[in-house]
Amino acid sequence: MRTLSLALLVGSVSAFGLVPTRLLAVPRSGLGTSPTAVPAEVERWRGGAIAAQSLTFDDSYRSQITTLIPMLDARGLRGTFFLVSEWVDLMVWRSSWDDWGTVLRESGHEMASHSARHQENYDLAGAIQGLTGLNAVDLAYELEHSKAQIRTQLGLPDGLVFAYPYSIFNPTVRAATANHYLAARAVSGATVSATPADFYAIGSYAWEQTHTWQDMIVATNTAIARGEWAVDMIHGCDGEGWSPPASTDYALYFDHIKAQSDLGVLWVAPFGEVVRYIKERDAATVDGQGVHTAAVTSTQPLPPTPVRLTISFPAPAAWTTIQATDEGGQPVPARIVQRNGLPYALVDVLPEAPGEVAEVTVSGS
Repeated sequence: MRTLSLALLVGSVSAFGLVPTRLLAVPRSGLGTSPTAVPAEVERWRGGAIAAQSLTFDDSYRSQITTLIPMLDARGLRGTFFLVSEWVDLMVWRSSWDDWGTVLRESGHEMASHSARHQENYDLAGAIQGLTGLNAVDLAYELEHSKAQIRTQLGLPDGLVFAYPYSIFNPTVRAATANHYLAARAVSGATVSATPADFYAIGSYAWEQTHTWQDMIVATNTAIARGEWAVDMIHGCDGEGWSPPASTDYALYFDHIKAQSDLGVLWVAPFGEVVRYIKERDAATVDGQGVHTAAVTSTQPLPPTPVRLTISFPAPAAWTTIQATDEGGQPVPARIVQRNGLPYALVDVLPEAPGEVAEVTVSGS
């Protein structure tokens, strides 16, 4: 068995996606003491996937609980549920805090905010203004009360994400949202670049009653073709909610997403998890830190509840299996994949806060 020491330094680099770097692979177990440099990089998406996708759901509809979540669970997919906090437990055709607590505990879906009351606020011409029509006090209530209520009811840490009601926002609303949330979703009808230009204006595809599953798979396929991130905006289904498509179309769409995920082509994860990955990845470099040391550190504050980054490097040709452990001897996710007929090691590493170091040891045979 041959063991390699890895070093990942998370620091400040350019804001443009994947950055090829250098990783020191240090031979051990009597194989010598001179480090051998091998090319390594932080993968654009978790697990070395080509693209990412987030399934997001708005308005706390009952059909999400009864129909759509069971469909996700059956396929091993996790989504993000943007809750209108004052609609939960209030409208009998929607859902309860007990419902969402069960979803969180049993399925691991992400709970997020869609404001406190989903205000419409029409202007004189009869157009919906959403949050942009509120004064400063009411805007603060929509953002702060919803966040506090969701965290209190569901026992969540800080770091929630947000979806603008009606996807309407302006610079004032965006700035206020940035004071309370990690990122915010709007609508665009297009995929999102690997590094969004603005984390508080992330676009999405809004699926309506006129859309079939054949229309929906355009989002997934476009993201894969471009190496980008597809974000879906879903409400209810089968007659419930805003312009709802049929659950049969969603079932076929989720089947397509699941198939791409199983192939390793698509990373399907909640909205906030993808945001965290991007923020960490774009602040990451890989660098050698000395013999027998695998250091994972950060020179910048990490987002709340950080996630693992995937780093990759060429593995020895003889390796067919791989193991990775942290400094406490606990297993770290790692696997061998084939790229252009050559073995590569993929290791999922959790960055540490500034001033702290996490060690990771990788071995294979």
